[in-house]
Amino acid sequence: MDLSLTDREIKYRHLIEIEQKLDEIQDVDVLLETILSETRMIVNADAGSIYIIEGKNLKIKHAQNDTQLRSLPL
Repeated sequence: MDLSLTDREIKYRHLIEIEQKLDEIQDVDVLLETILSETRMIVNADAGSIYIIEGKNLKIKHAQNDTQLRSLPL
């Protein structure tokens, strides 16, 4: 019997851990940043953003970009 976990099982367990972590966050902005970070990690994305609708306008609420972050001066 093979006891090693498949990639799918590892990702599933990680999603359960994320769900438990998200349940503890009370601040909406922290929650959205965490969702964005965790989602980027799962899909191996360099960047991502969360948009909100205000009236008839679409606005960026949170954005992350590893490439741009690395290019900034210390």
